[in-house]
Amino acid sequence: DVDKSGTGSIDDRPAWTPDGEYVVLSHWGGPTPPRIVMARADGSASWDLALDESLSSNWWYTPSISGMLWFPGGTQVLGLPAASLEMGGPPPLILFTLDMAAHTLGGGTQLGTVNAFVDWDVPGESFWVLTAEGEIERTTVP
Repeated sequence: DVDKSGTGSIDDRPAWTPDGEYVVLSHWGGPTPPRIVMARADGSASWDLALDESLSSNWWYTPSISGMLWFPGGTQVLGLPAASLEMGGPPPLILFTLDMAAHTLGGGTQLGTVNAFVDWDVPGESFWVLTAEGEIERTTVP
């Protein structure tokens, strides 16, 4: 994917790190357990990213994450776990922190619930989301 934009819907595109050195893909569905895979852009290595076990008491805890959006510094990422408080409801918008040495996503701050995020407005400061009501809205990073 030369332009790194992915294909299909907003939610199924790969998440490239800001420096373009890594790509993160959610792998879920089918007979295998859900995983988050991080790989070097040149294909030389890949590994699973785990969610920090300290987050396991959160209702949204699942490695099934339908979309990710990296912060400019590459150490934080927004994610949409495939979970909702009601059947068919909107997923939570979670701010994770990447621990590259431990290959984990931690932090886990819920910023709200949205149907999808679109892209950065001002990278690291504000981004566009599709709200649960179907409206496009600008959201500021806390």
